[in-house]
Amino acid sequence: MEAEDSGRALLRRTYCTTLGLAGLGLLALLQTLRWEWISSYLAGVGMALGGLKGLEWAVPRFYREQSTRETLATVGVILGKYGLIGLTFYLLARWGWLHVPAFLGGFVILQMVLAFYVWAESLRR
Repeated sequence: MEAEDSGRALLRRTYCTTLGLAGLGLLALLQTLRWEWISSYLAGVGMALGGLKGLEWAVPRFYREQSTRETLATVGVILGKYGLIGLTFYLLARWGWLHVPAFLGGFVILQMVLAFYVWAESLRR
């Protein structure tokens, strides 16, 4: 039970830290008033957080007894997120709002937060 609580605490800290850093980045981008940069950045942050939330939802479902139908539904949701990612990229590009460096800047924030937490945990041991 303690490991589960520490895992939830890590997820909570990860979401809070990512949103805080993303907010600081958004404040910097708002000064440019380049909407394609802002929308791409927010899409990157949203996709990273959405991917983490999807994993948080799906992983426990694979470790418990479930029917074949439930397993297929879980796999469908996991694969469905890629359709959503593709649709988001398509719409951003179609509307002229896709700025790849800004998107990657938003997407990588979560990865940096997770890497920092892993590094910090390795120092504590």
